[in-house]
Amino acid sequence: MLTRENKIEIIGTLESINVIKDTSPKAGAYLRGNLVIKVSSPKTMNIPMSFFSATQTKEGKPRKLYGQLESLRQGQRVSITGSVDDNKFWDPTRGQLVKGKRLNVIFINNVSANDVDKAEFSFSGFVKETLKENFNSDGVSTGYAIKLAQADYGNNRCQTIGFIVDPKNTAAVRYITQEYTAGKTVKVSGELDYDIITETREQAVDFGKPIVKTYQRNISNLIISSGVSVTEGVYEQEDIKRLLEADAADDRKIETEAHAQDKSGAQVSTNKPLASTSTTNQSLL
Repeated sequence: MLTRENKIEIIGTLESINVIKDTSPKAGAYLRGNLVIKVSSPKTMNIPMSFFSATQTKEGKPRKLYGQLESLRQGQRVSITGSVDDNKFWDPTRGQLVKGKRLNVIFINNVSANDVDKAEFSFSGFVKETLKENFNSDGVSTGYAIKLAQADYGNNRCQTIGFIVDPKNTAAVRYITQEYTAGKTVKVSGELDYDIITETREQAVDFGKPIVKTYQRNISNLIISSGVSVTEGVYEQEDIKRLLEADAADDRKIETEAHAQDKSGAQVSTNKPLASTSTTNQSLL
């Protein structure tokens, strides 16, 4: 089995939660939505996560996660285990495929008074794009980035996740540059650097009060602090080729469906538009 460790561990305070209840032929009654967890270590962060849970298992037993999500309240201390997954969709405004990532809730754990806030990750897969230094428009270095990929839950295609390496961590930069070659199977761990930043800007006017506009900017970094070699579940070249080809086919399918909807006059949602065809984690259905 190909290695695909993918774990997010967060302990903090529930800042907000939005729940939508619905039904579907496959899952039956379910709830979905998103929440934001406020974490105070290693810095104060607001971390958004998505969730989904059917009310019952395939055997007809009550699903624990459903009840836990239903009972969550703002201000409650929470300990959550989740995953980081790719999030790609067609943006009709820009006329292009948009690729990003999102955090998903998998388990809600018991939290004690002694548990300290944290936001950590571990991830294994293969190197899709090697480490490179990024620069802003002024030519100033903004840090280093690397893209890793792993097989999705159904082993149908790969999902690609971007990671950051702090330029101050010179040992990590040097090692990853030398050792993390394209196609190599690796496992990394580190901390989240997530936040939702609200910025207020004033627009000058000829007379009267200035026009005030408010914008939200999302920071969503996964900062690598350590890594280890992987000897089991290694991605061979044929595995990588198959997964990459399937992911490219998934990209084309999303675009084709978007153009088909556009020609038919159907409305294309920009909230959850034409999402990828990754196999849903069956443990949540």
